Formats: sequence, structure tokens, C-alpha cells
Amino acid sequence: MRRGVRRVWGRSLCTENRKSHENRQDQPAFSCSHRIACSRDNRVARSLVRRSFPGPGCAEPSPFVDDRRLQTARSSHPRAMEPTLADWLTQRGGVAHTSTAAAAGFGPRVISAAVATREVERIRRSWIVTPDCPSSRKRAASVGGRATCVSAAQNIGLWTPTREDDHVWVPRSASRLDETGMRLHRATAPVPMVRTDPLEPTVNVLFHVARCLPPVDGLAVWESALRTKRVDADTLAAVAWRSVRASRFSRVATFLSDSGLETHFRELMLTIGVRPRQQVWIDGHPVDALIGERLAIQIDGFRLPQFTGGPASRPSPGCSADSARLHRPPIRLRPDPV
Repeated sequence: MRRGVRRVWGRSLCTENRKSHENRQDQPAFSCSHRIACSRDNRVARSLVRRSFPGPGCAEPSPFVDDRRLQTARSSHPRAMEPTLADWLTQRGGVAHTSTAAAAGFGPRVISAAVATREVERIRRSWIVTPDCPSSRKRAASVGGRATCVSAAQNIGLWTPTREDDHVWVPRSASRLDETGMRLHRATAPVPMVRTDPLEPTVNVLFHVARCLPPVDGLAVWESALRTKRVDADTLAAVAWRSVRASRFSRVATFLSDSGLETHFRELMLTIGVRPRQQVWIDGHPVDALIGERLAIQIDGFRLPQFTGGPASRPSPGCSADSARLHRPPIRLRPDPV
């Protein structure tokens, strides 16, 4: 009995399937291209409906689609507003490794096209730079390193002494390098860096400065970093320096020196037992150094009109006691240009 039921049930299913198949054969057949065209027409129709009947507060409905509006929309697409390789390099200091550029979306074809149009320059095989990139960074890329010490300090706007060579950091394993016109640094700085990163942080720059330059010049660069707020005193105190001189600079460096010449003058006075006071305000104007109670010193020739003689230099009724003591022309020290 069960077999009969199954047989009847199977026969009835076959009959229904055959009928549905015959009904489908009676309907007109649609090709794949026709179905794609229909779906495209549906999308266009929905777009026209949305343009023709905007929501409340929108502009007047327009049932027509203007090609110029579509072109403007395509040009304002976020992908069209992406920066070029040259702009991206400029934002990163003008130099980058090709692997970093590839991670940012600039593949080998984009780099080759930019090099062909001379928008960027290729250094060695894996470094690219902009035409206006600082020479120290180009030299560093030519040996697979990065600019550091006074070269990096000058690039970020710090006071630096006169230099002739480019200071470049390279790994300890680097060998067979052309060191002409360069001074190589191989010490391990406090802040760990990826080898392909071309820019040194300020802490690493100060570390190499402390190890490389004479003590007074190195301290002047440190105080310039504090003065320009490239780094703060709390950060310097928290760093685990791997240099005795850098540790001492972190304790004695201040932000009172406007230039390296003021640091040189202060250190010179300290060696002979004189402790000057820096940036002392007298009658509304600062002086670079004050020794004792009456000797005011200007290191860079900063002009103070009330100290040049004449009626402007006479004491006013509301003049403070300190300014009254200093109504003589101050001593001005200027560096010898020779």
C-alpha cells in the first residue's frame, strides 16, 4: 500500500512538473542581454523618479538628466580629489620609500609615470624624492639612511652651527658606502624607528646632536628646540638617554636663549664664575642678559629705543627702580662676520 501511495505521489508530482514546464514554454523566452537591459532600465527609471520628485526642502524637480551635471558629479567624486604622488611626498617631507608609497596606494605604475614626467625623482632603486627636497635628505636616501643631527635640526628650523657635511644615520650593518661629504651616525637612538622611515623625531635628533657636536653647540641646539616648542622639558626628563652628555643637557637646558649666541655667552660667563640672568624685563622690554644690578647686555644687537639716548631715554615719572638704574646705553655684543 505504501509503495502504491509513493508511486501515485511520484506520478502526480511528475504530472505537475510537466504542466509547469509546458506553461513556461508557452511564455516568450528572454535572453541574458535582454534581462540586463531591463535591470539597467529599472535603475535609470528609479533614478529619474528620485530626481523628479525630491524630498521636502529640495530644489525644484527636474525630470531630465543633464550630462554636464553628471560630468561635474564624476569630477567631484572623492577618488578624483585624492592627492597626487608629488603632493603626498611633499606632505611627508619630500622623501619616502617605495614600499611606503605602495601602502598608501601609489603602486609601481604610478611611481614610474611620475618619474617619467619628472614630478618625482628616483634615488637608487627604492627611494623617491620631490625635486625641491632638501639636499641632506636626498644624500641620506642615496645611502639608504635618514638625515639626522644638525642636518635634521636645520630642516625643522632649529638653530645650528655652521656645517659643511651632511649628517646621516645608517644601520650598523651598512657597508661600502660613499661617505664623501657626509658624516655617518650609527648609534641606536632612544626612539625606535622603522628603517624605511626617512624622518627622525626630535628626540633622536637631539640625541645625535649631544653625541656629535661640541658641548656648547649641542646645548645651543637643545635650547633652540625648547624655545621653538619642538619638545618640552618634561619629555626630555622622561627619556632614557643612552648618553651621559644628553642626560646632562636634559637637566640644564632652558628655553630662555633666543639664539645659540646667547647660550654661548651664558656658558662663557659660567666658566669664569659669573652667573647672568636671562630675559630680564626692564621698563617693558627684555634684555638678553643682566649681570649684577646695572650691566645689561644685548647679544644680537636687539634695538631698544629708550636706551639709545635723547628724550626717549630719560626716566619717566612712573619708571621702575630697575629701569632707572639702567638708563645708560647697554653693552651690545655682535658676532664677528669674519
